[in-house]
Amino acid sequence: MNTTGRKTVKARTTSAPKKIEKTAEKASVTPTAANEVSNAATELASQASATPPVAAPLLKLSPTREQIALRAYQLYLARGSEPGHDSEDWLAAEAELSA
Repeated sequence: MNTTGRKTVKARTTSAPKKIEKTAEKASVTPTAANEVSNAATELASQASATPPVAAPLLKLSPTREQIALRAYQLYLARGSEPGHDSEDWLAAEAELSA
């Protein structure tokens, strides 16, 4: 054996890949079975395109802190940058975004 770096390399021998024996037990797909599968897939696709999609109920997510902070800042600017109403702005922004 030769060593090159950290890997150990075997001497110059190689083995041929093993043959995989085909067995008669493997299932074969007949042309009629393939056509039936293709027809079923086509039928399902046509049904899917013919029916309108059902509207799933919307999941209402709570607003993130960044969204609330941005809206509170917008309310602060709209009031003319008057200090002292930060908690009011925050609560108003939170209520507005949650509705």
